[in-house]
Amino acid sequence: MSYYSIVKRLENGMKKTLLDIKVSEGIFDNAIQIGVQNECDNIIVTGLGKSAFGGQKFAATLRSLGITATFVHPVDALHGDIGAVTDNSFIIAISNSGETAEVITFIKYLKREKGLPVIGVTPDDESTLGKISDSVLLTSDVVELDDNSTVPSMSTISVQCYLEVFAMMLFEDFLKGKYEKFNCNHPGGRIGSVQTKVTEIMKHCNLLENSVAAHEVITEALHKMSAGAKGICLVRGATDNIIGVITDGDIRRHYKDSIGNAVIGAKAHELMTQEYIAVPSESSVHDAYTILTEGGFRAAPVLQGSKFIGIITLEEILKFKGGIHD
Repeated sequence: MSYYSIVKRLENGMKKTLLDIKVSEGIFDNAIQIGVQNECDNIIVTGLGKSAFGGQKFAATLRSLGITATFVHPVDALHGDIGAVTDNSFIIAISNSGETAEVITFIKYLKREKGLPVIGVTPDDESTLGKISDSVLLTSDVVELDDNSTVPSMSTISVQCYLEVFAMMLFEDFLKGKYEKFNCNHPGGRIGSVQTKVTEIMKHCNLLENSVAAHEVITEALHKMSAGAKGICLVRGATDNIIGVITDGDIRRHYKDSIGNAVIGAKAHELMTQEYIAVPSESSVHDAYTILTEGGFRAAPVLQGSKFIGIITLEEILKFKGGIHD
């Protein structure tokens, strides 16, 4: 079994999966309508083995989108976890063979005792699962990646593709593709940083507290930087507009290149950086991070139009919910 043969099987499997999904819109629509017609608002996902892991991911995706969904292991279900199944549930059962005994037993019980609608996810609609399901999400019958086509590999990847498409279609049908719940369910990590506005974590302050006039000496800028602990001081023009910024880096560089007393006596406009960057107030935290890092700044003013409303620092961004690198 060579690397090339594995990759080739993967390529062929993905091609078949994508081509099959492309012509399966009616199958997806029919599966969704089963839930709609039965006024179901609670999705129960089940599966065993590798299908269980795919099912857990599928249920987690639905929950993150704001759709009530729970993965119930078929064995645990028969020993008490069936309590998670409500009268307004519809069931999504995953089995590559369509003959997984524990899944079949669980599904037969639900249909017999609760009369709940079942969507079977399997490549074989003539299997036991296919026959007892109200609708079958017919997945691709693909060759596994090993020489004997026995190790669950390509089949799990293929099924996961179907489930991801199914999740997005349920999202569109149940919530009309609205992201409000998804945003609320992701306050942390990179997704949280994309959804959270920079104005929610920045220091709100007025211009006078964090700036000096262009003609003021640099020691005044040092006082402002120290008081705010932001490492940046804005420089105001004649009409109180921002004409530049002074950072602690600017002062260090000028001190290195000249006599210390000359720096201390310098005017703000002599040391300031005129081509400064600013972060628009509508920016997300992630956008602010990009602006600062690409510009090589540790802090920047936040502007609402042309109005100064605060300062954002790289330190504040990295502290936000544990940092945006999660």
